[in-house]
Amino acid sequence: MNSKLKNALLTINNGYTFFVSSMHMGLMTSLVLFWYASWEGLNIDTIQNNFGIPATLATKLFVILIPIMMITATIAIISEWKTSLKWPAILVLIGVMGSTAMAKYFIFPINDIIYAGVKTNAELKTLLMRWMVLNNWRVFFSVLTWVSMFTFYTMKLSQKST
Repeated sequence: MNSKLKNALLTINNGYTFFVSSMHMGLMTSLVLFWYASWEGLNIDTIQNNFGIPATLATKLFVILIPIMMITATIAIISEWKTSLKWPAILVLIGVMGSTAMAKYFIFPINDIIYAGVKTNAELKTLLMRWMVLNNWRVFFSVLTWVSMFTFYTMKLSQKST
């Protein structure tokens, strides 16, 4: 394959990975900084509009974007296997897989209980508190993904300037 075409495709690949990691980290950190505090006032009458709808929309979007990102991160690892850039690329994949595992195995089951309808405000509060504690791990993994992608690009630029 033509070297210029290959470089252009890898730039698009890596740009997609950085873009999605930025979106994901932005959403995750926004939850912690802005949304968690507002959830203290949620009750069984307001949960669907203020938690259910946003969570459902975010899930629908990231269920499409994240698997593609796993592929683009894998492509970055393979394309940089013989360079030091493989290490931040590997951390990107670890981060996105960690975030995905937290969502699929720990957070989505709580979402399902909430979506099905919680019977008491006390039960809802317990579920939301558990959700937030577990989601903080997803925040960690999303920040790891973004920092790793930032490091990847910083190292790449440093290599080009030397």
